[in-house]
Amino acid sequence: MPGRPARPGARGGEPARLGGDGAAPAPPDELGLRPAPLEGALDPRLARRPGAGRGAPPAADLDPHAPDRGHGRRGPARPRGRPRGALPPPRGGGPGAARRAPGHGAHALPRPHPLVQHGHVRPGACGPRGGRDREPHARRLRHPDRHRPRPDPHHHAPHRDHGRHGEPPLRAAHARRARARAPGPRLEGRAGGRRGGRAARVRRGGVSRRAGPVTIVVPDDFPSVFEGTPAHARARELGAVTVYTARGAEDEAELIRRIGRARIVINIRAHARFTEAVFAACRNLEMISIWGTGTDNIDLDAAGRHGVTVTNTPGVNARAVAEHALALMLAVARRIPRIDREMRQGRWPRELLTQLLGKTLGVFGLGTIGSRVVELGRGIGMSVLAWSFRGDAERARALGARPATKEEILREADVVSLNLRLLPETRGFLGRKDFALMKRTAILINTARGALVEREALLEALRERRIAGAGLDVFHDEPLKPDDPLLALDNVVLSPHNAGQTPEVIQEGLMRAVENIERYLAGRPTNVVVAPVRAGR
Repeated sequence: MPGRPARPGARGGEPARLGGDGAAPAPPDELGLRPAPLEGALDPRLARRPGAGRGAPPAADLDPHAPDRGHGRRGPARPRGRPRGALPPPRGGGPGAARRAPGHGAHALPRPHPLVQHGHVRPGACGPRGGRDREPHARRLRHPDRHRPRPDPHHHAPHRDHGRHGEPPLRAAHARRARARAPGPRLEGRAGGRRGGRAARVRRGGVSRRAGPVTIVVPDDFPSVFEGTPAHARARELGAVTVYTARGAEDEAELIRRIGRARIVINIRAHARFTEAVFAACRNLEMISIWGTGTDNIDLDAAGRHGVTVTNTPGVNARAVAEHALALMLAVARRIPRIDREMRQGRWPRELLTQLLGKTLGVFGLGTIGSRVVELGRGIGMSVLAWSFRGDAERARALGARPATKEEILREADVVSLNLRLLPETRGFLGRKDFALMKRTAILINTARGALVEREALLEALRERRIAGAGLDVFHDEPLKPDDPLLALDNVVLSPHNAGQTPEVIQEGLMRAVENIERYLAGRPTNVVVAPVRAGR
């Protein structure tokens, strides 16, 4: 855009944005869109050699490196580079003709002027003529913002984002990247490339308009379950796939480094956290396909604001997780791990065990997993009390359970099973007051999320035998540290958040995650948890 100064990028070598706030105006002869020699060469009044064209051979009497006639006498260029008169035809070559270094002449772009594309200036873009680095046609310089969306007229001028609607200002993004030590987003425009920012790529259903290669990244395949599977092969049919099988995705800066250029991410583990800063730094990201159901590791509001669609695979692991919950109930009630350990030490333990037949099972959460836990509990002869986050009493009755309040379940249940999603409303669902209501013979089973229970309250209840024991597949910090107090308690049965990891569940779940990507790219997204905020809202 003529007359607007260029603000340097936050780091050397990065593109600067035209029209930086508070920048001093550039001298006219440094930001003119057509330098004077080039303007004269394209003047329509000049005679053109017959047969001249792109494929025509050069005339024998013309020297392509000859200087412009009168070049040394011409004064400084006008602000828009318009000469006072047309230039005469170039002087013919010959033994006595003066010559300059290659690159000078009417058809060369002056090197001090950086390439202008899509409202960005990339210093050093002018390379040698010819080949892949050849300077673009002058008409593109004449309309540098042809493919750039207009700034939002409702934004106050100092706060406009210069055509990248719905994205954070460039300055803020650079600051975040500097803190995270992550590579900056790809800001250089490409002729014929995408138009505008992420908001311009969003259409109905949250599907990308942008054509081009699909880049898929799996940043957290540790321990590895995805690499080399049929789902991996199927994902490769959609585009380039990068799989990270080492630790590190739990670190924000490392996660940004891994997915910085990805369009689509497959999220395997809950310890990879997608925060506001991650979405702000990963400007190409438009979809996260979760293997599993939980979304507590993703800032869903930030995902919607940044135009990212989030999908999951509900119900795939329901039966496997419910089976694991039942296994933990039996392991704690029958003290199987401790008895096995003592047997291996040469002992022959003799003690009374707990029978679940005829006992009361209290189930919090009636989703696909909780519903299956109700069925399994009834299958071994337990009576079941159920509590639904949505208060769905009819669903509880349909499953053969009796609807009950939270307090009723805590007072009456011999086994309490947590099968809730982790939401702001359910975080810390069980605390000291709740443990005080439970029977001293009660067993707690948690296969949902560790943060549903207040950690210190749980440790106190187990140490002081306020409850009989617990079976835990999920924890506040995963993996557990070697000095975690839970490891020293003999009334706890632990498993490493693997309740749903059976070969059948892994194969089906990963395939469903890839199918969600296929449907998203085809314009028919399924299992959508969050759709992008539409532009203009």
